[in-house]
Amino acid sequence: MSTLVIALQTEGETWDELPLRTKDEFTRWISREARNETEQKQLHSQVETNLAFSPFTGRVASLAVFDIERSVMAVYVMGQENTNFEQDGVVYKTRTEAKLLEEFWIGVLQYDTIVTWSGRRFGLPFLLHRSSANKIKPTVDLLEQRFLYRQTGIRHIDLLDQLTFYGAMNRRPSLYLLCAAYNLPLPSSIDSTDTLTEIAIKTATTATCMASLYEYWLDYGLSDTLGDFEF
Repeated sequence: MSTLVIALQTEGETWDELPLRTKDEFTRWISREARNETEQKQLHSQVETNLAFSPFTGRVASLAVFDIERSVMAVYVMGQENTNFEQDGVVYKTRTEAKLLEEFWIGVLQYDTIVTWSGRRFGLPFLLHRSSANKIKPTVDLLEQRFLYRQTGIRHIDLLDQLTFYGAMNRRPSLYLLCAAYNLPLPSSIDSTDTLTEIAIKTATTATCMASLYEYWLDYGLSDTLGDFEF
């Protein structure tokens, strides 16, 4: 078995550089919801912050890929230079977004299982849309089926899906909360002042935490109840 953990961080476009119609799409509701000028400013600030969460107004900032069986990690950093550097045993690769995505889709072909956190709701759709925007064609279908027992191609284990019983829990825990509850390594928080290199390093930490949570799920979670589904 070959397992790849994928951790993603995104960044939004600069608000002032967006087309006027795009700005209107994101803010037309504010005048209806805000009760005063202060609330209008607060809601507008939230909109600008949330640009990073849409593949139509955001892009990949960093992408960590962690081979669990070989204990090898690489982290892509979005940039213009085609360079590599190593730190604490992790290889960091500076690539344009297009080149980053191209190498990702080639590399994922080597694996039969991928592990994400909220990959079905956010991470993989984001990567698919950014690939389309960069005219990069995906090599495999990573969103074939949500339920594990129905998956026939590359297995996609979304830890958020699994640990909330496919959304049955009233509230969805964060990756930090679950890791803290299980005494596992904790992911680093991303600060708005972080450089791309700092974000990439923190993305590597997140991938390590996800790998620990995945192994914990295999040992103590619901994987034992999946019948003939083998890992």
